[in-house]
Amino acid sequence: MGPNGIGPFAPLRSLVARAYPTASRTCRPLPSRLPRSTAPRWGLAGEHRRRPPCPQPRRRPRVTGHVLKLRGCTPEPLGNYLKGLGAFRLIAEQADPQARAWWSEGYLVVHTKWLRDDVTKFFLEGIGEAKSPIYCPTPIFAPWGGRPGFYKTGNKDAKTKLACLLRLRKLPRFREAAADILNIRSVLRQNRWLKEKPKEKSALVSSCRNCCSAAATEWLDACLTLEEDLRFGFLFGTGGNEGSADITNNFWDLINEVIGLPTPQRQDSLELLNASLFGETRLGGSAVTAGQHFPLAAGSANCGQGFEGSASTNPWDFLMMMEGAVLFAGATTKRLSQFGKGKAAFPFMIDFLATGEPSESLKDEAKQDVRQIRCRAEFWMPLWRTPTSLLEMRSLLAEGRMQRRSGSQTEHTLHAMEAVKSLGVSRGIDTFHRVGLFERRGKGYYLASSLGFHSTSLSAASVAAELTEMEEFRQQIYRNLREGPGVPDRVLRARERFHRALSMLLGHDERFTGTPSDAWFEIVDAASNVEREVALLKDRSRRLTPCPGLMWRWLQNDDRHEYRLAGAVGGIAAWGTRSAEVGAGIAVEAIRANLLPVKRRGRRWEWDDTSRSAVWARGAPLDANLLSVLRRRLIDAQRSVGEGLPFWNAAGASFADILAFWEHRIDEARMADLIHGLALIDAPQADELHIDRLQAGDQTPDLATSRVWFLGDEPKVTLRPPGWLNEGELWAACRLPRVYHLLKLCFTGGRLPPRPIDGMTVIRTGKEPHPPVCLDVLTLLESGRLAEAAQVAALRLRAKGYPSVLRDGDIRNLRMEPSDCRRLAGMLLIPVRHAGVCAALAVKPQAIR
Repeated sequence: MGPNGIGPFAPLRSLVARAYPTASRTCRPLPSRLPRSTAPRWGLAGEHRRRPPCPQPRRRPRVTGHVLKLRGCTPEPLGNYLKGLGAFRLIAEQADPQARAWWSEGYLVVHTKWLRDDVTKFFLEGIGEAKSPIYCPTPIFAPWGGRPGFYKTGNKDAKTKLACLLRLRKLPRFREAAADILNIRSVLRQNRWLKEKPKEKSALVSSCRNCCSAAATEWLDACLTLEEDLRFGFLFGTGGNEGSADITNNFWDLINEVIGLPTPQRQDSLELLNASLFGETRLGGSAVTAGQHFPLAAGSANCGQGFEGSASTNPWDFLMMMEGAVLFAGATTKRLSQFGKGKAAFPFMIDFLATGEPSESLKDEAKQDVRQIRCRAEFWMPLWRTPTSLLEMRSLLAEGRMQRRSGSQTEHTLHAMEAVKSLGVSRGIDTFHRVGLFERRGKGYYLASSLGFHSTSLSAASVAAELTEMEEFRQQIYRNLREGPGVPDRVLRARERFHRALSMLLGHDERFTGTPSDAWFEIVDAASNVEREVALLKDRSRRLTPCPGLMWRWLQNDDRHEYRLAGAVGGIAAWGTRSAEVGAGIAVEAIRANLLPVKRRGRRWEWDDTSRSAVWARGAPLDANLLSVLRRRLIDAQRSVGEGLPFWNAAGASFADILAFWEHRIDEARMADLIHGLALIDAPQADELHIDRLQAGDQTPDLATSRVWFLGDEPKVTLRPPGWLNEGELWAACRLPRVYHLLKLCFTGGRLPPRPIDGMTVIRTGKEPHPPVCLDVLTLLESGRLAEAAQVAALRLRAKGYPSVLRDGDIRNLRMEPSDCRRLAGMLLIPVRHAGVCAALAVKPQAIR
């Protein structure tokens, strides 16, 4: 076990074993208490049984060294995180190669052979009488920066610091820095750049990198990388500059304050070091700005809502932060950028994407036409709970591996969330801290803002696997719908909602409550919303391909009326085959083609600029849209071969849901959104054999006239329904207008239910007739002529062998408001779960002969 009680993970087992040596133990021999028998051992009876050996005691590792709790090195803000890595790097590189570090209880823990006092002496003056080991600052210089001291026209203070370092080149702690100064000056002299800084930075950076030491090269690789033009890692600003400030000059200014060139400028250096590493209190500080990594120490006097003085910087915080950021050297690999070309892959640095966090905004994202954005980059800083050596940490950070399930590297925030949830990260990392660099102090000045913590998944069977169905659709939304010309705000808002829904699912921690079911459908709902907004664009085909048909596993169990009604409508399947005169193919497409101008091509969907089937009107009442879809599907069905109507859905609505719709007890806007979302879930084409097999369980119950009757339109029910029909469902069916059941039999998918028979429940035979075509009935209903519509429907059903239970006089006296007639007509589109109940309430029972 490690010093924090956690066993090392597999790749580190051998290294950690060397870090914790074990003492050898010798087991005393057991005395022989029984004489050995000289007789031959034949059989069990005459065999002398030896005493079983005593089990050897388990060897316990003896932990050597000391555990230092760096309470000042916390995961946030970003500066404290980098500070912890910097302190550990310096200890492991220059003082104790066997040191290990891990995160525990919200701060960094270091296991080393040195005591706490020895560590502070290491940073200040060196350990022991020999003053060795001693902290040697990394050669951090930027001759391409804003105010370097390498040129005759350079910054005077910077030139003074360089001169001091050269005078101290015989001291071990400044020897490497002085050597790099001489190497850089030699390169500048050879290229005749000593007089003035060259304008071509790429040539200067390349020349400096070739002559610098390994430590300076590591800093340079973390700062920027050489491609066609310079690309920055952004942990050091833009190549060592934050706005107009040169942070490399600040680094050596603070070295002079706390260590001295050669004499320290401060007397409280030890107090400041203890405050920085171990979280102790301090009184003083430096006037040098802390930079983008310490937001609370970057403000000026009275810059907030209260009366406050300017923030002071702990010099050691800044120095350790700079030393820690050196570990994030750019890798040699590339990843695809949002601008369409490859870019250098800095460890765990990706493009920012707004996901609904309080400190971020859609306006912080990259735009289409400019590269100057309000969020330079986003970092996912790893946190681990296992003792780790510096070699292992370098390997982890050098690769910066966050791989998606498809095998590709992460490009933006949602990709990172997907990688974290699909075990696409190095083993042993427990959590990631998401940090963004936002422009918050004016133009050109950035601050590191925490965007939350994300835990790794507990298993490989994660939610990210389900998202592969809409991979291309997600990528097009990200790349083609960013802010810019031709993309209105309503599309941007729909895009942001879609990304927020994805982040809600991927960012959920299943260790506590499991994956929320609402998060799944929120993605489907948001995807349909993006489609609806893009459908209004002139260049929609270039911007976005419609979402592919999704699998049934995206559905969820929801007891709300709106969801079940929308599922019944949105799941209406494609139906029929077109006649030879109009060309082969599907006669009536799935209801998705009635909502938006799309058509199916194979297993994909694409935009249809000549569509006549898309009749759903934006902003129209829900019942009016349902009526329009019902009429359009009846018209398209006239081109088909065979009988039947295009209203089939195996999962119909219950009568309780239909009654809630009729009584206006639903949220119609929400139901309309749900219909568009559920229409994205692909329903198989309805063929006659498939429908007959699924309808076999739909029976027509026996409703005894003495136990179910109506006083006017008020139902009176004393019947105990069969087991497959609960009492509430029967009561809701009776509460609906009696004419609804008569009309619904003319607008049902598949075959008609069996005609009721007195005294028995009728089971389907598969030979029942198909419903009649009643387009004229729909026209009469739409115009408010309910009695005439019911008369026509009764005649059509009688011709099929289904006489109405309503008398002719009762039908002629039917009255209803025109608005209710139109609502009743729209309600006929909704498939019902038990069409046999409609037959039992609307069709005259057949007597048993």
